[in-house]
Amino acid sequence: MIDNRSEEMQQLTMAETVKQLTSALTQPFLEIVDEITEDFMYPRGLTTSPAKLMLNEESLLPEHVVKDDTYKFGHPIIFELIALRIKITKLRALDVKEFTTVDNGFVGSNAQKRLVDIELIMYHIHKKLNHDRLVLSRFRIYNGILVASEPQFESVFEMFGTLDVLVGYLTKSSQVKGSVTEQVLEFCDNAGQLYKDTLLSSSGYKDYCEFQQEQNVGKSLAKLSIEDQALYTFLNDRKALLHITNRKIF
Repeated sequence: MIDNRSEEMQQLTMAETVKQLTSALTQPFLEIVDEITEDFMYPRGLTTSPAKLMLNEESLLPEHVVKDDTYKFGHPIIFELIALRIKITKLRALDVKEFTTVDNGFVGSNAQKRLVDIELIMYHIHKKLNHDRLVLSRFRIYNGILVASEPQFESVFEMFGTLDVLVGYLTKSSQVKGSVTEQVLEFCDNAGQLYKDTLLSSSGYKDYCEFQQEQNVGKSLAKLSIEDQALYTFLNDRKALLHITNRKIF
């Protein structure tokens, strides 16, 4: 299986390989951003679980949200998280031709510029949240979110560093590509594992399990698979219900 993947990787162009690396990284990154956004949008949770709202085909109403008096209009970092999400989704939607310049390089390409923007916003958000950890230490609910998000940020920071190294190898010469194939595959595997771990520990997955139980679909929780398309459909619908995916910055 690994040999087959290595052979397939060898056939890819530099731009195709970088796009694959970027897609692998941004999949768990986007999920992490969505989860942190949800935590800050609903720091004290909901009176009714999203699973029950979806089962009853109800919309999320103000009375479903447990009020938080710390920030009257919500934590200001939410807007920056939304901006980050928009940039990540736009990067993921780019065609492979956007990953190279007219000189067949990556630096200066549309994708590279977007990747730099994303990394800068990510570091800015992390710095701001670390400052808030000091300021908001007396607010246990927010401090808990900040502490819980730190390992996720560290994982993404590490992967961005590895991505920079791999892209550097890939853009030096066509001969170098063969020597880093295993590193590219390992990077994609690690990103896939981070995505799986992030999903399995998420509120969305817990709601999915509750949703399946309430529907009496005849599946035990042990048989629920992370590969099921039903899970991803549920998660997307849940994010829409919570206004995570449809918010915009004007």
